[in-house]
Amino acid sequence: MKRFTIRERLFKVDVLFLVDCDRAALTNYLKKVWGINQPVSDWTLGTMLTYDLPPYRVVWISNGKNLGIVVHELMHLVLKICLDRGVPTAPNAGEHTNDDETVAYMMEFFLTEYLRRAKGAHRSIQGASKKVPRKPRI
Repeated sequence: MKRFTIRERLFKVDVLFLVDCDRAALTNYLKKVWGINQPVSDWTLGTMLTYDLPPYRVVWISNGKNLGIVVHELMHLVLKICLDRGVPTAPNAGEHTNDDETVAYMMEFFLTEYLRRAKGAHRSIQGASKKVPRKPRI
């Protein structure tokens, strides 16, 4: 299992990523480290979980090499952050507006950071942070 936290400073969000592990490892980790007892659906290959207490946001990706799963879960993450912060997500809803720009920025940010930090999860990744905080800050 790869564990790392990505901090998005504009919206002050820390997201815990758990990558390349199965459902059992995910649920065991959440229970052991965070005291969270939440089953994950048998039919999913990834999920984005939100809690009222730390770790607040968790993204689980069973296979970090599958960029389709990565982008899918990042989209859930970005839309949830925008919803929580009251940021519109409609594409260019009015004249001289860029309401979808925030979503585009956040998708770019999280995907770039994911690729940088998920060493070994994708062939093109070079280098990653070796320090992994156990509990992300809010």
